[in-house]
Amino acid sequence: NTAEDMRNELVRIKLIGNVKQEAIVMHEKTDFSPYLIAQQLIKKNHKLDIDIEDIQRLWDRKQSGIKKAVIIDASVNPNPSNHSELLRENSQPEYKDYTGTKPIRLCVLGIWHQVNSWRDVKRITYNALLSNLINAKISKWYGVSQDKGIYSNPISLDQEFYTEGCLKTHNVIKHCMKALVVSGLKPDNDWTVQAIDQKKDGKATD
Repeated sequence: NTAEDMRNELVRIKLIGNVKQEAIVMHEKTDFSPYLIAQQLIKKNHKLDIDIEDIQRLWDRKQSGIKKAVIIDASVNPNPSNHSELLRENSQPEYKDYTGTKPIRLCVLGIWHQVNSWRDVKRITYNALLSNLINAKISKWYGVSQDKGIYSNPISLDQEFYTEGCLKTHNVIKHCMKALVVSGLKPDNDWTVQAIDQKKDGKATD
């Protein structure tokens, strides 16, 4: 059974790799998660139904050096001239890489919050900016919706809204930066996170 399981997993990795690029491009044109799109493409093209959880788990398995932000990076679009709005959406200032850290405190609009995870960071940031995000003209991958089914791992927000929670640290930061920018705020002035560097004996960083 172990050998068979390994073969089945290799098949799933190959199928995901085959549709990944198309799923990313379609994600940039729509409001749907790339994982959901990949699932539908595999079902349509190969008559195989792979769980969303497996697609998320195996998404980066084939190419270990894949860019962390690839699923929300407009640069993967083979014809970016047709999507200038998406390119503008993704053109954000550089920000610190918090990979390998655990957040402990977050300040949004001058109010400090205790946090235990990067999921908390996005939830609190998005709740603070919710009135702006509800009407923001950005894809639901960055934004909010009352349809939790469009997200692979939804975060519950106020007013029965949801946002995507299946994100690596790098992308949580990117989503928060986008939320601040579309709300007319300046990330450097209106948002601060303090985190423990888990690779350096718990040294705090911000």
